Amino acid sequence: MSNNCPNCGGTKSAELGNGMQRCLYCGTSFEMPHQQAPIQTPQPITPQQQPVMVVNNIGATGTQPITPVYIGGKNKGTAVILAFLLGCFGVARFYVGSVGLGLFYLFLTLIISAFSFGIGFFVIGSILSLIDFLYFLCMSESTFNRLYNRQYNYR
Repeated sequence: MSNNCPNCGGTKSAELGNGMQRCLYCGTSFEMPHQQAPIQTPQPITPQQQPVMVVNNIGATGTQPITPVYIGGKNKGTAVILAFLLGCFGVARFYVGSVGLGLFYLFLTLIISAFSFGIGFFVIGSILSLIDFLYFLCMSESTFNRLYNRQYNYR
């Protein structure tokens, strides 16, 4: 829409309904005027007139921080369990979408177990499982979501 934000002067806003709009620059909600102003030709903006765009609006007056919503369905607890039980085959890496690293784990375990008659499977498999298990276990939930789930920032 074309109404200016009373807080930051931003020109882009989204309709919220009931005559309200939300500024896409600073997040401030404001009432939309009832009558439409005539369409004017845009004037060139000089550096002194440019609105200030708030990139991180935490602490800005009258706004709330945008809380990211993660989608993708990958759960950290599931990755930890898969890494503990089947980490030597790269199953946890396949689960989180790291197909290349999962294939590396799988082929490394199979090749070493073939050349060592199965004994290397326990050694290498245990090491790979332990590395992935500790990696996923020590990772915070927010870091896991940032790395392995997609982020959707709209409220």
